[in-house]
Amino acid sequence: MIKLLGLDQCPPFHRDRIFLLAAAGGPMFWVAVALTTSLAPIPWARIWSLPFLVAAVLLPVIEELCFRGLIQGEFIQCSWGRRAIRGVTLANCATSVLFMAGHWLTHSPLWALSVIFPSVIFGLVRDRLQSSYPAILLHCFYNSGYFILVGSGAG
Repeated sequence: MIKLLGLDQCPPFHRDRIFLLAAAGGPMFWVAVALTTSLAPIPWARIWSLPFLVAAVLLPVIEELCFRGLIQGEFIQCSWGRRAIRGVTLANCATSVLFMAGHWLTHSPLWALSVIFPSVIFGLVRDRLQSSYPAILLHCFYNSGYFILVGSGAG
């Protein structure tokens, strides 16, 4: 089950250049959100609330285990999935399209389209480090900052 979900032992990703660049992308996105959206930051006391923890931690963990762990992990086993364009595997691209489609079911089309870029980043990190752990951490980090700023989905 561990291998199936992409939860194999992970190299020290905190020293990986791509992981660190991806982590720096979170705050850059939050600045863009702050400049283009009306903000409704949640009070610090609500950060430990169940709605915030679900939106910022539980859902990203489930999504990453499903998409980067199971789906991308299976796609990368196929010869077509290992083919890459500028370092991005077709397994990552196919998984990211499915990730977007999943968001399309519950969000506006613009929101669904906006998850493509982070999804490709999470998939790149997953492929590079052969583990879902770094993608899970990045997804939780991205969502936490977003929901702290915007408040939506954070109770």
